[in-house]
Amino acid sequence: MELAAPSVSLTGTVSDDRHTPYLPAVLQLDGVAADGKSRPPIEVVIYDGAQRGEFFKGDRVWVKGRLVRITEDGRTRDAALVTRPEQVGKR
Repeated sequence: MELAAPSVSLTGTVSDDRHTPYLPAVLQLDGVAADGKSRPPIEVVIYDGAQRGEFFKGDRVWVKGRLVRITEDGRTRDAALVTRPEQVGKR
């Protein structure tokens, strides 16, 4: 994981909530707008134990975190990283 941008603000709809009970919690968001512009779907990685199992498929959420690039099995993808409870919530 590497830092791509120190801050990102986005909203989206949870399309996959299978990994929310685990740490880190991971949400897949569709219908995403980042900093006011439409963008492709993105994962939200929540490294905060207080935010575990809180979000469900269909929830509309906002995120104010960091933009990171995750490289795994030779593939790279963007994700939003959250480390404090005030950085993510439901709309």
